[in-house]
Amino acid sequence: MPADRRIETDVDIVDRYLAATIRGEMPLLPEPDALRILPERSLHHGVCALVLCRPDALSRMPPEIVDSLRSQALAFTAWEIRDRAVLMKALLALSERGLPAVLLKGAALAYSCYGSPAERPRGDSDILVAEEDWDAAMQALLELGYQRDAEQGSSRILQEEFTLTTAAGSTHCIDLHRNLLPAFALSDLFSTPDLLAEAQPVPALGDHAFRLSLPDALLHACIHRAKHFSTPYFVLGRADFTADRLIWFYDMHLLARAMSDPDWARFETRAIACGGAPLCRNALERCEALLGTALPLGLLDRLANAPETGKLSTHLGRASVAGRIWSDLLSVPEGQSRLTYLRQIFLPPEAQMRKRYPRLAGHSLARLHLHRYLERLRYLRRERRQRRSDR
Repeated sequence: MPADRRIETDVDIVDRYLAATIRGEMPLLPEPDALRILPERSLHHGVCALVLCRPDALSRMPPEIVDSLRSQALAFTAWEIRDRAVLMKALLALSERGLPAVLLKGAALAYSCYGSPAERPRGDSDILVAEEDWDAAMQALLELGYQRDAEQGSSRILQEEFTLTTAAGSTHCIDLHRNLLPAFALSDLFSTPDLLAEAQPVPALGDHAFRLSLPDALLHACIHRAKHFSTPYFVLGRADFTADRLIWFYDMHLLARAMSDPDWARFETRAIACGGAPLCRNALERCEALLGTALPLGLLDRLANAPETGKLSTHLGRASVAGRIWSDLLSVPEGQSRLTYLRQIFLPPEAQMRKRYPRLAGHSLARLHLHRYLERLRYLRRERRQRRSDR
């Protein structure tokens, strides 16, 4: 067997089937042994609702598979209805205090690019505020009943999670950002005031809701995907380190479909200026291959030939875990504690750990930390191989 070929697994087969289905094709149904993992893979990729939007594909699936997909989609839809009300209340509270805020990633796109917000599953809502508004924004969330996940007195990290548990028992999270990229080494690449000034309205969430401009949203989506070359994301408390999640590519697909020629020109200029051209080229190339996304003529070639300047691609795409931590440590602003930053990296607070690993709710904090380190060690053993396949 040639060195560049590998045996296709059931996961590969089902992932390929899901991509073909959500781009509107009628692929052959996987064999039963592979088909059994379709609900699990749909949940992993965040595309249950998108698959359910393809009635021709559903008509060929076994009833138990369709029922599982529907159960997953209905559960998220019920949560999303509650989350919309909670999110609107938070955005209104920020607006009433005169604090400009911009929605990022899933929540922003769910209410502006998708046919229904329930088609875009997410675990939290990301909100960007200016550095000088951080304390006031945090206080506004605390007054609404949110609990701060970080320990009091922790380092002024670039993003922080706040969790609200409603009287009905549902949990809602806001990830508050003071910078577009949550890494000290990259914090000077984007101007938060500029992003806030160029934000666009999200009418579905009220007059006080805004999101990034289309070029900035697509650039952020490409960079966010690259972040997961080395940083896990969590689905039902399980960590995953793969960067080819279909819902992220569908985000890019919808953003690309909405962009005008001036939007594309601006995206290209900004991608090159911030040193993210290689990351953007790779993300859009994969998006085109998986979903048939229409891209401007010559864009991928221009991104491929752009000079690789700056630290963005190095930090996210090639630096080791130790290298990234060291780079961030050296970039911690003067007056802030580097020891506290390291503690946040190596010993996250209990609230954050319990939220991240709900399946281990009955275990001690020490057991959760041990689980986290074993998880990271497993990742480190496969990091080099996975980076090659993801890029």
